Amino acid sequence: MSIRPAECRALDQLGWLKTPSWQPWRTAIRALLADPLTSHDPPDVQALYTQCTERPTWPTLRHKEGWFLVGRRGGKTAAMAKLAVAVACFTDCTPYVSPGEVATVMLLAADRKQARIAYRYVLGLLQSDPTLATLIQGEPTKDLIRLANRVHIEIHAADYRSTRGYTLLACIADEAAFWSRQHTANPDTEVLNAFRPGLGTIPHSLLIGISTVYARRGALFQAFSDHYGKAADPAHPVMVWKASTCTMNPTFNAAIIAAALTSDPAAAKAEYEAEFRGDLESFLTHELVQAAVDAGCPVRPPLPGVYHFAFCDPAGSGGEKADSMTMGISHLEDGGNGQVLAVLDLVVEVRPPFNPDEVVGSFAELCAQYGIASVVGDRYGGLWPASRFNAFGLLYEPAGRTKSEIYLEALPLLSSGRVRLLDQPRLIQQLLALERRSGRSGKDAVDHPVGGKDDVCNAALGALVLAQDVALAEAATASVPRSADDLALERAFITHMGMVGPVSTHEDYVPADDGSAYEGRDMRWSRVGTDGMQRPLW
Repeated sequence: MSIRPAECRALDQLGWLKTPSWQPWRTAIRALLADPLTSHDPPDVQALYTQCTERPTWPTLRHKEGWFLVGRRGGKTAAMAKLAVAVACFTDCTPYVSPGEVATVMLLAADRKQARIAYRYVLGLLQSDPTLATLIQGEPTKDLIRLANRVHIEIHAADYRSTRGYTLLACIADEAAFWSRQHTANPDTEVLNAFRPGLGTIPHSLLIGISTVYARRGALFQAFSDHYGKAADPAHPVMVWKASTCTMNPTFNAAIIAAALTSDPAAAKAEYEAEFRGDLESFLTHELVQAAVDAGCPVRPPLPGVYHFAFCDPAGSGGEKADSMTMGISHLEDGGNGQVLAVLDLVVEVRPPFNPDEVVGSFAELCAQYGIASVVGDRYGGLWPASRFNAFGLLYEPAGRTKSEIYLEALPLLSSGRVRLLDQPRLIQQLLALERRSGRSGKDAVDHPVGGKDDVCNAALGALVLAQDVALAEAATASVPRSADDLALERAFITHMGMVGPVSTHEDYVPADDGSAYEGRDMRWSRVGTDGMQRPLW
């Protein structure tokens, strides 16, 4: 007679999965631990296993890893919290830990706040059973539960530096599909690689990944690609369980899902039907971004006699979750072999809450240090940015491109090595989090992920693309004979206003770098010297 896993026996004795609505999760956990089927099991147990794993035969080997790709509100975290308690309380780890050492059940999520969701489930389950409650030693903290059997249950953020060195009995990786989106300095693969060795000490240790699915990338998608519907490797068995919300939680309101599918089918299929989104992909690779970063260089000082370009992503005041106000500054350099480099000198971010006027004033001071008289920026807030920058002696010109267009223009610049970035973690994080989306019209759009930010990378790439616009414009006109005044006026336009092309037909005023300016009225232009005298050009 086959011996049932201790965790399965414990869960049945505790009755935590006995109600009909929990039967799908009971089947999933039994499959994970290779709990043998008996003649008393109904046929739908095997049928559900095959449906959710695309494997025809019930497992005979306990899995080392289980990846549960389940729709929202499908009961993922609650179910795995029950399993975590069973593993922590009914596993004898003493033969595998040294004196003074403990085995850890790690509750891991994108941040500690999210990890506390599973932690509260675990603590509630322990305290709800009188026998299990006696195992708790001392008063649980907000991050740690100590058990009398030398097992600790604790929460961690997904960080490859802080998850190393533990002897792990189990690790519950919650919402793993979203780690790379929110913490791109800690890619999910690096986090997993950091703590995986800790699972090698205790023979029956478990790595359990639970998540709603998202884009076709990252560790979760890799596990799906490598193991879903494929025979398990006996040396390291891995199970991938893929199921919709209603499959795992039959009590969920199907009308909510139907409404979501009508409103946004691609998002709803990922959220509730566990179908990876085909309309999303990473915009920039880690290798591409790192190749453009000048390591150890967070800022570059102004260069005397060199034109600098400024791009601003303005924002109004607001609460902590509002947008930051950012500005990037760049210049052009000779990259050799006929290549012109756009070099990022500075990117500054002011996070909310803030006084917008004070921020514009601080940006104006930075522009003065870099010899900049005009700023190009997002079309935000109507005339507000122009009026505020003008109050500090700066022209503000709305960008000729949308944010998405700037990102798309920046891609070939990065790919060809024509830009240099600063070594700033927040800039790198936002660049790596950018997503390319395919619209219904077939036109690609690039933006930050839902709940993410891109204020810093918008300002940085805006400044770099603006600089390269100047390089392209100068290259295009280099072979055309031009008067000194023609070139000076064009350079003033491009440098200070971010405009390439014919001048407008209405009155314009463009500053030059030597303190003079250009004034135009009805296509007739004059240079206004520092003495105030007008000298007609044409």
